[in-house]
Amino acid sequence: MLLAQGTEEQRKYVIKDEKALLNFINSSGQLEGLSLYNHSKFTYFDLYLDTPDFDLYKNKLSLRFRKRVFNDSLVTYGLQLKSEMETVSSVRMEIEEAQLDFYRVKTDQGWIELPKILDIIFSQIQNNKIDISSKEMQYALSSIQKWIQLNAESTISPFQKIAFLKLKGLEREKIATIRPVLFGSEKRIRSHIYIDPAKTIIELRSMPMNSLALSAVPDFFKKNNTFNWILETSVDSAVFYSLFKTNKTEVEIFEFEVENKYFLHEKGTEIMNLFEKNLKSNFQMENLMDSKYRQSIKKFLVP
Repeated sequence: MLLAQGTEEQRKYVIKDEKALLNFINSSGQLEGLSLYNHSKFTYFDLYLDTPDFDLYKNKLSLRFRKRVFNDSLVTYGLQLKSEMETVSSVRMEIEEAQLDFYRVKTDQGWIELPKILDIIFSQIQNNKIDISSKEMQYALSSIQKWIQLNAESTISPFQKIAFLKLKGLEREKIATIRPVLFGSEKRIRSHIYIDPAKTIIELRSMPMNSLALSAVPDFFKKNNTFNWILETSVDSAVFYSLFKTNKTEVEIFEFEVENKYFLHEKGTEIMNLFEKNLKSNFQMENLMDSKYRQSIKKFLVP
């Protein structure tokens, strides 16, 4: 099932003053006429995939299974294909296959739901016992690879998109060689960035209200209908473990992301520029283009 197929304008940052930023996020503060509301904490578990020659990495793509845990309760699974950012303010392609409960993996014990196989891998992180060579882990990784081989030419959206792109090293027969290469977890703090007409600067007060389908409007803005939703932010703290031979045992990543949510895209970009300027002056941030996958692979592949 195709959940998302398009692009998103997103900017990423390396944070030098992590403590100051977290204090700002946790206090739901205000920055030069833009208000922040810290609304959710998510936990993600990721299993990244690539060919034996890292052809997705070489073509500036990433492919991952993701388990999302929303506010310690709601759990969803997806398979996502994403492109890398070409510039610090470029948009990224994102293709997602959702509702993985529909898929089954053929094992010695019969057909098992794909999420249950993924949970065998993710349980090592949850239990803080990383043992890639364990029988259970090898069984799960082998089962995932068999599932990919069987479905490489199916209607699964990310596989279809990879084939459609016709990139070097990612011909149809190579898609079947894709296998797990990294796994890890991520803690994410999500916040809305909005304009409160009663607490903003004159230049922002006259901006038209964001026009979105009601189903796309967060509850916070349904309750506070004078607030103008412009951006969405994430603070991410992640750790990844390699499934291939490398000198490093793990890679840790801490970064900040900002996404344009405004219906007038160019105007939203202007606000992103304003927000970025103030972020850099207050929290010593620098722009970052590489995805977490690309950052991790670069570090794991260093001799």
